[in-house]
Amino acid sequence: MVAAAFLYFVAIPRVQVSGTGTVTAYPDEAQISFSVRTRDTLAANAVSKNAAIVNSVLAGLAAEGVSKDAINTVGYSLSPVYNQTSDYCNGDVCPPLPTPVGVTLGTVIGYEVVQSLQVTVTDLTSVGSILDKIVQAGVNQIDWISFTFKDATYNSLRAQAYQKAVQDANGQAQAIVSALNGIIIGVASASTNYLSPAPYAERVSVGSTTPSVPVVPSGTIQVTATVNITYLYI
Repeated sequence: MVAAAFLYFVAIPRVQVSGTGTVTAYPDEAQISFSVRTRDTLAANAVSKNAAIVNSVLAGLAAEGVSKDAINTVGYSLSPVYNQTSDYCNGDVCPPLPTPVGVTLGTVIGYEVVQSLQVTVTDLTSVGSILDKIVQAGVNQIDWISFTFKDATYNSLRAQAYQKAVQDANGQAQAIVSALNGIIIGVASASTNYLSPAPYAERVSVGSTTPSVPVVPSGTIQVTATVNITYLYI
């Protein structure tokens, strides 16, 4: 009882350390982002053309075994197309619509519809054939392919990173306290800093891939966690 009271009133020495744990793994999931662009002099026609291509794309994805739940529309726009002059071109891309004779600068000569979709693929060996299928269906803009982890894989890797971070912190604390001729008796506090792994993207040009040339991840992704632990020692 006396020893307990003594420890209560005497400040117990503390040492705070930061431990880091990193786990590296190959991605097991891919996200394909692409867009369908259609233009016409009439807005209704541009919308109809776009819908027809998207329906064909969805049919192609279904034929590849991609479920509806794995497909999301992430953007949709209907915009006017102006007179094709250098002032209204986006870099080297200009509206492929004829400029009527006598049309003045800035006149609306048509409309463009852009629908952007994203497909989540868990079988990475099928990425190449999926790209080929959607291009054949009419997709004219592939934005990127992003490689990442499935939720279960991600959670497992994060747990491993935390374990390594704690082990690193324990090792540092033991070394410091041993150098002070002390003994660790407990933990006063602990906090974490976790940085989500950044998926890496690969650009793919329309029509550049075929089923015979699979698109697979060429590198690994790191999952890193940091813990800040304050140890008590005597």
